[in-house]
Amino acid sequence: MSYYKSQIDNISKNNPDEYERQHAIVSASLVNYLPEVLTDDHEDIFKEILLNQRLTYFDQSQEFKMSNIEFLGFSYDDLLCLKKYPQIICTYHYGSYRLINHLLALTGIPFALIVSSEVIKKQGDLINTLHAKFKTTNSSFNVIDAESRTSAIQMLRALTSGKSLVVYIDGNTGAGDSTFESNNCLEIPFLENQIKARKGVATLSYISKTPIIPFVCIRKSLQAHIFQFGASIKPTDFSCKDYYVQFATSKLFSFIGSYIVKNPGQWESLLYLHKFFVSKQVDDSYMQGEVSSEKEEFKFNSRDFGLFTLNGKYVLLKKKNYITYVLNYDVYEILRRSQTNSISDHNLKDTIFNKLITSGVLINE
Repeated sequence: MSYYKSQIDNISKNNPDEYERQHAIVSASLVNYLPEVLTDDHEDIFKEILLNQRLTYFDQSQEFKMSNIEFLGFSYDDLLCLKKYPQIICTYHYGSYRLINHLLALTGIPFALIVSSEVIKKQGDLINTLHAKFKTTNSSFNVIDAESRTSAIQMLRALTSGKSLVVYIDGNTGAGDSTFESNNCLEIPFLENQIKARKGVATLSYISKTPIIPFVCIRKSLQAHIFQFGASIKPTDFSCKDYYVQFATSKLFSFIGSYIVKNPGQWESLLYLHKFFVSKQVDDSYMQGEVSSEKEEFKFNSRDFGLFTLNGKYVLLKKKNYITYVLNYDVYEILRRSQTNSISDHNLKDTIFNKLITSGVLINE
């Protein structure tokens, strides 16, 4: 564990710009979705996310042992039933999120893993590992590119052939591209805000009449994990497709939300949650400050703003609504200095300095 923690420290030292950018964005997501989390805790949560990322690769390299797994909401016998009755296992980038694939492979349950084109390219080792494990079973496994035009047909064929599907519903697939449009997603409540969520999983479930099983892997320690299965969501209980899709999608995100509240540091998707944010008008009147004629000490408002550099540009991030402003170097340096030390003397024009105060970027010490 200490080795992986040292890797996180090396990231902050060797690539400080990228570290600060990701830290600012995660902090903004915590402000928008988990506002009760203290600002002072944001960086620790961010570091835990980076640590968990690395531990998932460590878990992948270790021998999978059933003795390290605690099953909740689903027994081992229930799992074996998937051989006869395939279902859609809807999971999340939480805890050691790859272990579910190893479990299915080692128990001989046929399944198709739904991932993005980028994951297929970058994580070929994982896919090869799963193929190798299936050589010792009487089952089958394949990968479906979620961004392929024929992905829906491939998934339907997999289900009808007796394979379950493993889908990461909180993945980064397609977010921000031309396919992530209103006809492919819906707006749902999530934590203390809203998100745009893909509705493909629920739609496929309804069309194929296949139940969805929510699943999350919770890390207890370096090698011990909880496999938590939620209640099955059954399309046969609904007569209206649109209502089912809305209900099932909301239920799936409500399920993971309850675990994120308890331990946000295990949820990797906080790194790109901003891509699913539903933009709206923000009342930031609470941030409006007043300029005094007297000399005062000011500090950077780290609760509501973040600072980072990107592609040679100096960026101020208003965390509410994820709004960014490009700064010149002098303003950026003043604000960066005010993150750790209060300031009174500065080399900025009074109009600029006053604007930083009235907009709430600088606040009284």
